[in-house]
Amino acid sequence: MTDLEKLRQNNIESYIAKSENGKDLSNNAKCRKLSVLKTIYTYYLGSEMIMKNPTALTEGPKIKAHDVIKLSDSQVTALLNAIKSQDKMSEHAVRYNERMVSRDLAIMMTLLGTGMRISELVGLNVSDIDKTDEKKRYLRIVRKGGDENKVRVIEPVYNAITDYLLESGHRLVGSSKENALFISTRGTRMSVNAIQKMLEKYCEKAGLPDNISPHKMRATFATKVYSETKDIYAIKDALHHSTIDTSKHYISDKKARIDAAAEAAGKLFG
Repeated sequence: MTDLEKLRQNNIESYIAKSENGKDLSNNAKCRKLSVLKTIYTYYLGSEMIMKNPTALTEGPKIKAHDVIKLSDSQVTALLNAIKSQDKMSEHAVRYNERMVSRDLAIMMTLLGTGMRISELVGLNVSDIDKTDEKKRYLRIVRKGGDENKVRVIEPVYNAITDYLLESGHRLVGSSKENALFISTRGTRMSVNAIQKMLEKYCEKAGLPDNISPHKMRATFATKVYSETKDIYAIKDALHHSTIDTSKHYISDKKARIDAAAEAAGKLFG
């Protein structure tokens, strides 16, 4: 009998519960450790090097599902208005912001209107704007994992990008030789951190919660798409998910699904 076969279920449970330094692990971390162990045992069983698998009866802790944090339609309007408006800003801040308003608006509208990841957005180049189709516009992006993909850009978003390039692009780029689409005031490619800070500034100005991150723009896009189309595959393809299970996370809030079920059942009574 090998050492792997000597382990019992209680040994497995004790192992996944603690870190190497003895600290209690979160449920997510416990599940990851158990998943690794299950993979190891599956390999050795398949190779007929062991005959017993103590992980087979070991269940990971239940992970509480979190509600998707997204922006409502009114919050989207408030955010975009906060970018466009120069209210409540000092004269110096207004002059500084004038160079960036069209850029920041184009960034937010691109995130909200395409659902792309922030890492994909900062990687965009001016040459990635695809105008080969006379009626539709696209952005060529490199997806997570390295896949190249084209994203449809609706007219309001495309117009915002065009306005940025016409109004502020030359002032922001200056003498930069960067091909980046979104440029900082220093003439360098915008970073993920810079966009996160920019979003925090506008969320505070718009009176939005402080837990709004660029990824919430992706969630807002996904939930809006589903509410309008009821097509989960539209979410999967638009967000480039590898499985439909990931897309299901964005279908709607649990409370909304419960309400919808109750209202549907209400039709039984006329």
